[in-house]
Amino acid sequence: MPNMIISSPMNEAELRNLMYTAQLESTELPFVIRYPRGEGVMPEWQTPMESVENREGT
Repeated sequence: MPNMIISSPMNEAELRNLMYTAQLESTELPFVIRYPRGEGVMPEWQTPMESVENREGT
């Protein structure tokens, strides 16, 4: 879909980083996160949040 960021995290840490990136003022396009169902499996998911770079077209 043009002019929209669609993401699907592979684990809890990436979900956390995508949620952080989505709320940044520098994120100008609509941002969609496919929220996974079920329970997490990473015991150390509370890592420092980092902005995720937009990998356009991948």
